[in-house]
Amino acid sequence: GETVLWDGRFRVTLESDGSGRRTARLVVRRLSVEGWAAIAARDPGLRRHPIPPAVRPSLPALWGARGVLAVPHLDAAPSDRHMTISAVFCPPEPFVRTRFTVA
Repeated sequence: GETVLWDGRFRVTLESDGSGRRTARLVVRRLSVEGWAAIAARDPGLRRHPIPPAVRPSLPALWGARGVLAVPHLDAAPSDRHMTISAVFCPPEPFVRTRFTVA
């Protein structure tokens, strides 16, 4: 597989199923309003997703020549895919410093 740090905040990993199928050129970029409209049209149930609508266009998405293919945070991916994509939020600085006491 291949892992990239996207936008300095998300570690995005693309894994092949080992079938040897070639993939076209794929790009990780923000979902965007247009990308959201396209995947919501394919799967109207995504409109009820708990991620706030204002945040959705900024999520990392996998794009190909025909448009958006997958959005890991929305569990949106084509059913016939031969790869998996994951995105983990890992900012360079934590929001809150961890504090704990050892007894």
